Amino acid sequence: MIKLAPNFRIIVAILCLIAINNLSFSQNQDINIPESGNFGNVALNTPGLFTFTIENTHSGGNPSNNQLNISSINVSGTHASEFVVSGISLPVTINRSNSTTFTVTFTPTASGNRSASLSIVSNDPDENPYIFNLSGYGDATLISLNLLNTYPLTVPEPSGLAFNAATNELFTVSDNTGFVYKISTTGTTLQTLNYAGSDLEGVSMYTTNKILIAVEGSRELIEYDYVVDNGASFTSHVMNYTNTDLSTGGDNSRIEGVTYDDANNEIYFLNEKNPGALIKADGSFNVINEYPDPLAHGGDYSGSAYVKETGELWLASDQTSTIYKCNTNGTIIQTFPVTQSGGAPIDKLEGIAIDYNNQILYAVSDAGQNLFVFEINNPTLNIQTNTLSENNIKVYPNPAQNNINIKLNNSEQITHIYLYNSLGKLVKSTNVETPNLDVSELNSGIYFLEIQTNYNIYSKTIIVRK
Repeated sequence: MIKLAPNFRIIVAILCLIAINNLSFSQNQDINIPESGNFGNVALNTPGLFTFTIENTHSGGNPSNNQLNISSINVSGTHASEFVVSGISLPVTINRSNSTTFTVTFTPTASGNRSASLSIVSNDPDENPYIFNLSGYGDATLISLNLLNTYPLTVPEPSGLAFNAATNELFTVSDNTGFVYKISTTGTTLQTLNYAGSDLEGVSMYTTNKILIAVEGSRELIEYDYVVDNGASFTSHVMNYTNTDLSTGGDNSRIEGVTYDDANNEIYFLNEKNPGALIKADGSFNVINEYPDPLAHGGDYSGSAYVKETGELWLASDQTSTIYKCNTNGTIIQTFPVTQSGGAPIDKLEGIAIDYNNQILYAVSDAGQNLFVFEINNPTLNIQTNTLSENNIKVYPNPAQNNINIKLNNSEQITHIYLYNSLGKLVKSTNVETPNLDVSELNSGIYFLEIQTNYNIYSKTIIVRK
């Protein structure tokens, strides 16, 4: 028999105790939320949604069924009412190495930093309650979408939307009937066009008297004269691009959401999924750029609208019930989760169109068969308008025949220039800093010039004389 020294017996006992304690601790369920609770900048009175994940990070030891039991989730703190939890039924049980999700909606009611504390009550032995900080910034400079009205449609499964500024009417297509419909801005069906197809998933205003119709499965864009409206006369373009599923099963995951930039004679459309992609084509229907999954959520891409006044592209996603204001390469500028009256997400958001002059966004839902009308609340358009001062910006000549020259006399930077006729209709615009505005194609008359800078909006009456 080997005899151990007394001191050595004490060390062995301590090591055994540590091992036992570690084994016991490894059997405990453990709560964790990997995401940050910072929502960033959100427009005032506009919901910003974020989905959080609750993990049971216990991964070993016995018993093997160490379950994390969540009994309640509570929000407290200075701005608790602006952070609302949804998307989870409590109590909930999470097995080890598994997770569940919940959603927090942040709706800032005032400018500045907003904060609250999220408390999750569970059976985690060393983090109960689990305290998680929520924060965000109410940004009064950001655009918001405010739901004005919802109108029922008689169009089955509306799957695209286009706004005709000349007539203040809308076009939509039906994936169900294969027809194109002209509808009012309150949802009344005005006309069913004679064109008949199948798998229609998008529509856009195009050149004079023409619309573009998107045919999903065959990847076609159809030029159609809606004034002549001869159902048998149209021009078809099969779009060749790589970010699409060409298998038989891919018929229902191809072209959606077409829109047209008439200033640059360019076409944008979406590949729905597998992968979701933004595609850009020239005026000859040749694809010139492809942006796979620009919104970084894997699809489902469903609608698009190009706004020539700002040079921006608005995209819609059926999967996220969200509208995104983007650059023309799909880079997100601002995100708008859109909901029905009552707060439920719009089911199957399939088409969007924008009336820029009246700051209105229209949207259609496939499943709900509704037309939604949103006000675009743009704070930059509500900056106080100043009568143009020669001390700030000089505009000449006036009267003008070919060009209006614009000269800055201060440190401000021009962001947009708009020219309206005497009826208030926008006739010229640019969104880049420029020393002049070409008016050579305009008729003689009185016009109203609006110059937006990073600080002010200036107005000036202009006379065009030929």
